[in-house]
Amino acid sequence: MAKTKTVYFCQNCGAQSLKWIGKCPACEEWNTYAEEVISREKDKKPGGFAHDKKSGKPQAVKEISSSAEYRINTQNHELNRVLGGGMVPGSVILVGGEPGIGKSTLLLQVALKMKGKKIAYVTGEESDQQIKMRAERVGIENEETYIITETSTQVIFQHLEKMQPEMLIIDSIQTLNTEIIDSSAGSISQIRECASELQRYAKYTSVTGLSDRTHHQRRQPGRAQDPGTYGGYGAAIRRRSQLRIPHFTCNQESLRINFRTGDL
Repeated sequence: MAKTKTVYFCQNCGAQSLKWIGKCPACEEWNTYAEEVISREKDKKPGGFAHDKKSGKPQAVKEISSSAEYRINTQNHELNRVLGGGMVPGSVILVGGEPGIGKSTLLLQVALKMKGKKIAYVTGEESDQQIKMRAERVGIENEETYIITETSTQVIFQHLEKMQPEMLIIDSIQTLNTEIIDSSAGSISQIRECASELQRYAKYTSVTGLSDRTHHQRRQPGRAQDPGTYGGYGAAIRRRSQLRIPHFTCNQESLRINFRTGDL
């Protein structure tokens, strides 16, 4: 008989438990645990991203070839400064912020200004017509920006294999789903697995990945809210799955976007 594996996740901080508990021991919130299906043995599904490269061999430090650090220029001075001089090839960057702060517009703006770069812009929230209208407002300078309206990571990787883009933008990570996990899109287990697949893809193809995540802040009684910490799903991506993903948060105090000039 097929076995179904389920785990309980805290919807506030991403903590994991094998059984339901009323108060989360990590964030001390009440009634935040929800059950999610992790896997079913009767139908084992293939991984979301499969690579043909051989596993890396151990190398002595002195044998590793040293070269000048190469970073991708985003054509935006302030964004380059935030990223330490530009984006590193093969890296994954998570852009977080409150709803409506301008994360999607910022990512589309970056894609449309990087002339000569083949960029895949994956959107799971808006239609291609909505993206086109926003692109016309921002200004289309890079004609090699391709819009993919898809949420399945398996289908997305098939498109990427044919396109061979230099940069991948996901808007947003919360809308993606993988067939490996049986829970619904937006659940903590889905976000964690999708983020892991994207990180593997970026590592083995040297494609830079930019991902958008809406940051819903939940104030906890008696605690000061730390603007730099992850809340909700962000904790699932970084802390619970131990993915080292660079992250910066867009907020009204620290980020101003001039949609006409393209400056932050």
